[in-house]
Amino acid sequence: MTELFPVLSEVNNLRLVRTGQEIEVHLNGARYCHGKIEQMDADLGVIWIRDTFGERKLLNASDFTFWRYVL
Repeated sequence: MTELFPVLSEVNNLRLVRTGQEIEVHLNGARYCHGKIEQMDADLGVIWIRDTFGERKLLNASDFTFWRYVL
């Protein structure tokens, strides 16, 4: 039996993610932080996440790359 493990997939369109979804954020190819999306505005290209340390971060798609977990 084959087990399924989540893999990271780059988010090229912010309309592909939703609030409550867990994402990783990368800066210059390295992991910057990871957490759950609290709010977002796909038209402005911004996401607010609550990271694993409980801090709320406002992230701009022009500065960071976003990665989501998919099966």
